[in-house]
Amino acid sequence: MSMRIYRAEAGDLPAVLGLLTERAAWMRERGSRQWEGSLLAPERIAGIIARKGTWLAAREDGTALATITLSRCGDPDFWTGAERAVPALYVSKMATSPEHGRGLGAPVLAWAVDQAAQAHALWARLDVYRDPSAAPLRAWYAAQGFEYLRDAVVAGKNSGALFQRPAVPDPDAAMRFCPVPGHDERRHAPTMAAGTRVRVDYYGPGVVTVAEEPDAGDTERVKHDEPSRVYWVKLDTGRVMCVSDIKLEPEAVTVQA
Repeated sequence: MSMRIYRAEAGDLPAVLGLLTERAAWMRERGSRQWEGSLLAPERIAGIIARKGTWLAAREDGTALATITLSRCGDPDFWTGAERAVPALYVSKMATSPEHGRGLGAPVLAWAVDQAAQAHALWARLDVYRDPSAAPLRAWYAAQGFEYLRDAVVAGKNSGALFQRPAVPDPDAAMRFCPVPGHDERRHAPTMAAGTRVRVDYYGPGVVTVAEEPDAGDTERVKHDEPSRVYWVKLDTGRVMCVSDIKLEPEAVTVQA
């Protein structure tokens, strides 16, 4: 299944809200009271999307599969000042479609951890509902490599079971979802010609190949339809990657591709 992931905009509110409310209903049927009350009010979710930290994963045909919100700011009710002083990416409002997104929870969360590494964070962090009904969810996060730290009990808040995981690059997770060209973060990206020396964060320098296709059996083969915004880069190590965020090497020169 070919999947795209992109930063949600105001017009994506119905898709994001639909995923969250569907998952909340699914949890209610299983005894969980997570996301109760006004936590999923449309105006609240619209405000979260407006802060540009919400992402939406979808099929090529537009079917919404999953959503996740990432923030550099930890809730001061839960995380200490010393913890918030350490670079971290905080995960919240993650939901997959019960019908179309089965099995995508782990890949989306792994993608978020890779995003934390790309953002030069040391940790990916999240808080989970403290009620006993959420024990299976806490166990699931632990199974994804998140270490339980403690419960932060705050009056009026049901969440506060705190987890974190080291933010380390995960190339396989990064390649699972291809960014969508044409959204704001891609729209004004400079075009880099074949042969341009570039640097890919965490993976090192290489050369833009653009039209080069990996072998048919390459597990990192990713469909893309706008080579000027999404590039095939051959790293100096010999590895070929499909990337969207690349930088010119210092004193970069264009070489014969």
